[in-house]
Amino acid sequence: MSAPTIVGTTTGAAGGEATHSVSIPPSVAGDLLLILIRPSSATVFTSPGGFISAFQGDSRTTLFYKVATGTEGTATPINNSNSTSCNFVTYRITNWGGDATKHFAFSGTAAASGFAPDAPLLTLPTSFAPYADTLFIVATGARSSAGAQTAFAPSYTQSQIVSGTAGYVSLASRVLSVASEDPGASSHAGSDGWVAITIAVAAPANALNNLFFGAGF
Repeated sequence: MSAPTIVGTTTGAAGGEATHSVSIPPSVAGDLLLILIRPSSATVFTSPGGFISAFQGDSRTTLFYKVATGTEGTATPINNSNSTSCNFVTYRITNWGGDATKHFAFSGTAAASGFAPDAPLLTLPTSFAPYADTLFIVATGARSSAGAQTAFAPSYTQSQIVSGTAGYVSLASRVLSVASEDPGASSHAGSDGWVAITIAVAAPANALNNLFFGAGF
């Protein structure tokens, strides 16, 4: 079985404008695109064209996702209500189940203050069965006094990306064949507010099995 693959990433920062131009990896139709963005002060982001907001934690860190049409180009505009600066990171994912309503899942948001962001347990829906070669992702955002990220969640060694050193956003991933995952804590240099979630993307073979089993074959 073949796991979903992260084939493109971007990181960046934008100044205090009402509309940020967020760079994204070039994509083809059917790819899964993720944008994790965090402003320097509280704001509300407007979902860019075709993207869906998965969560906005602590009025700051926001995750958007989209199944690509192949017409996105290399940047997308994101409006914010407070004309604040921001940091962002993005993933482009191929070889996945293809249906975001069934093959993309995320946990509730964990939020606290301290040195150790801890993404919560994610139990996969049955549409991920037989739970083989799932791509798990930890998404983290932290406020300015947290400083720079100093470690990612244990064993999340793939596609580690981070933007910002006085407050930041980051993504990191691993592949597991399990029905639930609790990633464990990452860390940053100072003590401040943070948010973290656990994300899962199903492998294409899982999607095919689910199609046949769901149809009663």
